[in-house]
Amino acid sequence: MDYTENIERQMEQKTKYFVTKVVKVIFFIILGLGIALLVGYIVMRLWNWLMPELFGLQEIGYWQAVGLLILAKIFLVLVVATALAVAQNPKKPIRQKNMAQ
Repeated sequence: MDYTENIERQMEQKTKYFVTKVVKVIFFIILGLGIALLVGYIVMRLWNWLMPELFGLQEIGYWQAVGLLILAKIFLVLVVATALAVAQNPKKPIRQKNMAQ
């Protein structure tokens, strides 16, 4: 009787652990999607509030704002990667030749 209770208790613990992990994963996926949607909306509202008045640009839609965010992310990743590559491999200073010869 002790053996079967022990096995049942272990199975309950494993099931509870698995269910809590699945619920946490689903929660964080939904949270991430919600934050991404909110950030896209905020960028759209800020663009439509500032850019037409300041620079005479057109207003953008939600998906254009999301595309703008993705484009900015790509550019920033490239700039940071380039800066890190330069910092890790500093080039020798370039000597200027005397042009007055």
